[in-house]
Amino acid sequence: YKYKRNVKLPDMNLPRYMFAIGGAGKNLLYTIFEKEWILREIIKPKFAPTIIEVTIIDTAIDEENADRERIEKIDNSIKRLTEEYRGNLTNAEGRVIGRIDISYMLLTKDMILQSPYDLIGVGKEVKRATGASVWWINDPEKLGEDWQKKVINRENFKELNFTKGVYRKRAIGKAIYYKAVSEGKFDIDLLQTAQVDILFGLGGGTGSGMAFDLAKKLKSIQPTADITLFGVMSTLEESPDEKANNFAMISELEYGCLHGDTPFKDIIFIPMEVTRYPGRERASDRHESLLREFDETVPYILMSYHNNPAQRFFVIPEYAPFIIATSQLVRYNVASIKRLKDKLIDALNDKEASLKDEDDVYNAIR
Repeated sequence: YKYKRNVKLPDMNLPRYMFAIGGAGKNLLYTIFEKEWILREIIKPKFAPTIIEVTIIDTAIDEENADRERIEKIDNSIKRLTEEYRGNLTNAEGRVIGRIDISYMLLTKDMILQSPYDLIGVGKEVKRATGASVWWINDPEKLGEDWQKKVINRENFKELNFTKGVYRKRAIGKAIYYKAVSEGKFDIDLLQTAQVDILFGLGGGTGSGMAFDLAKKLKSIQPTADITLFGVMSTLEESPDEKANNFAMISELEYGCLHGDTPFKDIIFIPMEVTRYPGRERASDRHESLLREFDETVPYILMSYHNNPAQRFFVIPEYAPFIIATSQLVRYNVASIKRLKDKLIDALNDKEASLKDEDDVYNAIR
């Protein structure tokens, strides 16, 4: 047996569609696609090429320029690697280069929403288009004439706009989603038996408000799709609003599981308590550094989930429908390890040659 230096690993499994919702979701997605090794795994030529369609959904108007800059950098990396592989590819090989398509949906801008006031008068259109039975922002027939005033005062509409998103108000995030659905924003074609990943944060208003409803919409479009939810849980240091959103989202997911009305194959929660992150408004440089380090672990969690051979044999019990994925970042000196590996392989090959020579001597003496 000859010890080999380079062993070809099997191609990685990846989702066909990815949806990143809200601030947490999009930042996790950027972190995933800023990894060159992941881009190479997708783009490298294969007989069955990898194709991933990525959709980023957000409501924060002020973050559009920064978002588009990060998307442009990722697109440039994709183009560079595509050209690299294309230059080394011959037509006779029969292999095809993979593809990543990234689309960006800033719903508040697309639908010209300046503030929550713009959601008040669209109830009839939304109910007619989506089949919703009640428009919780303003529905005099179902909620009474004074409901609109209560919502405006309770949610502080007068001081809200969408420059920073929906400010952790998941009911408004959900309302924006349903208005978008009523305008045909999520009429998406999905392939049969396609794997769909949804990334979001449980504490935010946009992700927490839209993730479950988007998944149900996708499942209604393609009932055979396998949808996996990756949700980042808030820390105990974050605000009461963020904790309330976590509770509401988990309750919504649990209700769906208990009543057989869940669109998800798996629901994976990723706790970030180790960062002790107190929320964007109170975070120090140290907290931001820990948060970035936490984000670095998520690509490995996603890859581990899709490439775990034992996963197909793992059945989630009905009484515990959620999976907890713990994250830890361990760094190795790869160059040093490779040198040691090469030395070990040389030593083993030398030993094998020595044993063969010794065996030849013994055979000659006989």
